[in-house]
Amino acid sequence: MGNTANSNVYWGGALGIYLDNSHNNTVINNDKGIYVYSSSDNLIYNNYLANTNNAYDTRNNIWNTTKMPGTNIIGGSYLGGNYWSDYAGVDSNGDGLGDTLLPYNSSGNITNGGDWLPLVSTGGPLWTRYSSRIDNETQCLGVGGIAVDSEDNVIIASNRDVIKYDSNGNVLWGYDLCGCGVAVDKTDDSVVVGLCNSSLIKFSKIGNILWIKELQEELYLSGVKSVNPDGNILVSGFGSVDGDWKSYYEIRDKNGNWGAPLLVYN
Repeated sequence: MGNTANSNVYWGGALGIYLDNSHNNTVINNDKGIYVYSSSDNLIYNNYLANTNNAYDTRNNIWNTTKMPGTNIIGGSYLGGNYWSDYAGVDSNGDGLGDTLLPYNSSGNITNGGDWLPLVSTGGPLWTRYSSRIDNETQCLGVGGIAVDSEDNVIIASNRDVIKYDSNGNVLWGYDLCGCGVAVDKTDDSVVVGLCNSSLIKFSKIGNILWIKELQEELYLSGVKSVNPDGNILVSGFGSVDGDWKSYYEIRDKNGNWGAPLLVYN
């Protein structure tokens, strides 16, 4: 009784938080689903819930606190209820709290009451990072490519560097090179075009270089478009094709080996 659980992250399991025969708990600042079983009088608020089933509760629990000033879990200006990934209501007055389709009850899985003050994103950025260099000696200007992997990590290829951030904007790894395109395969390995040194580079998810492929003579890559489920890489570029300078698309295999241009255009 009277327990507090806060600032926890529960990822990829069947259940996030499971309460059984427990009373008068405060559960705050958690990221994954909450399952309340034979437990009543819990105060549950300021959680980020993005799951197949965000909550299950057949007893009498409180899913929001009183509206009060304070930074909530999605960066809003008020504390109230919880952030629900499947809440479809509207914030009518711009305070970052939902005003319609109340109370939120997780598609009926909260059988008594629900969240009367669901948190709503106001549309601002979750985090911002800057690259300060514009290098006129290269053909990369600013950010050349952005990709997001299955864990919501962000890989950015810019004129200055290639950096992988976690979902909160913390640097996981980085390289000082000019990257003009990036794509992620099904294993979360990333493929980056390094236009400044005319090569195609593949990194593992933890930042190890898996391979580097130099361009064949008179062909230059300008971007990585996608990676298909088989690991084949669609890239774009320009160069001498049949004696003429043209732009082209080309498919490389998962090891970066070159093939004939898929499509050539002026």
